Amino acid sequence: MKRNYSIFAFAALAAATLLSSCQAEVDKRGRWKEDRDSFTITLNCPASDSTRTDINGLNPVWKSGDAIWISDGVESTRATIPAEFDGKPYAEVNVSGVCKDSALYALYPYDENASIQSGRIIARIPTVQDGHFGQAHLAVGKGEAGTGTVNFHNACAVLKMNVTREDVWTMQLQTANLAMSNYFKLDPETGAKAANSDALKRVRLDIKGKKGDLYLSLMEVNLSAKTRFTFITGDGRRGYILTSQKNTLENGIMYDMGNIDNLITLDEKPATDLSEEESANCYIVPGGGSYRLRTVKGNSDVSVGDVAYGDVVWETVNTTTAPGKGAIATDVIYSGGYLYFNVPEDVPDGNALISACDASGNILWS
Repeated sequence: MKRNYSIFAFAALAAATLLSSCQAEVDKRGRWKEDRDSFTITLNCPASDSTRTDINGLNPVWKSGDAIWISDGVESTRATIPAEFDGKPYAEVNVSGVCKDSALYALYPYDENASIQSGRIIARIPTVQDGHFGQAHLAVGKGEAGTGTVNFHNACAVLKMNVTREDVWTMQLQTANLAMSNYFKLDPETGAKAANSDALKRVRLDIKGKKGDLYLSLMEVNLSAKTRFTFITGDGRRGYILTSQKNTLENGIMYDMGNIDNLITLDEKPATDLSEEESANCYIVPGGGSYRLRTVKGNSDVSVGDVAYGDVVWETVNTTTAPGKGAIATDVIYSGGYLYFNVPEDVPDGNALISACDASGNILWS
């Protein structure tokens, strides 16, 4: 509702009072409060049978309590799927705080840090996931102004795996140059990746003794042959699965790896704990092998914070030429309060700086 006013201020105090009362009635775009009253929109699940379908053979459906992020491009709000639409491919939700006369953008699951940039939704695939399917399904949508309907599109690929052994705690998928998690710019009308935002080249699954089917979401990616899935067991052993061929993972498709219990090649012994006797800022590694150290601030028992993964910051081999990454330390992974890493058997003399990072890629300690 557009309104024009002509205001003549005869006193500074009166003008200030009037201005402050008007400011309370408009949002960031200058829209009046009554233009943002509650209204109803219809949310349609992705028109595909490749998301929730592959779990039980049903069409994609909403679950009661699913939280949806909705934005008009400036303001955003949260909508929750009512119980009456549990198990249905569509849902009607009441929203407020956004403009019903604007194009509406939507994101599932809800993320308070999501935003709109140049008509794209900036949304996040978690760097650390818990294996539940609800966390492994990212969908985006857009409804044109006045339609009252938002159609969702899949915006990630999903790996499904079955685990029945109790000793597997962590799995990490990492590549040298392919972005898989954290924030991406997504086309709301197709679900396709428009650009990287603050993307990371790894994704981690916390298993911690969970049994049954587990799910991992990641951005569409081409995995080369011999891509390594790294595992850590509860007693500190390292394991891995190597892919036998190139795999193209597409948005909206679930890839079933089947039962992986016997596919994991595990070390016979746990990784050597360099911090077993005491923590330090610097450790001496005697030679090639698998090692770990506690993620505490050196010379203390104080945690460095909520660690998502580890990385190699730099390496030197006592020459004027910098070595390639992995000359000293490789395959860094975080699990259960430790950073694990491998040292090649023919390692040259040198130094490596290893960091503990949070889920956004910030270094907590090195």
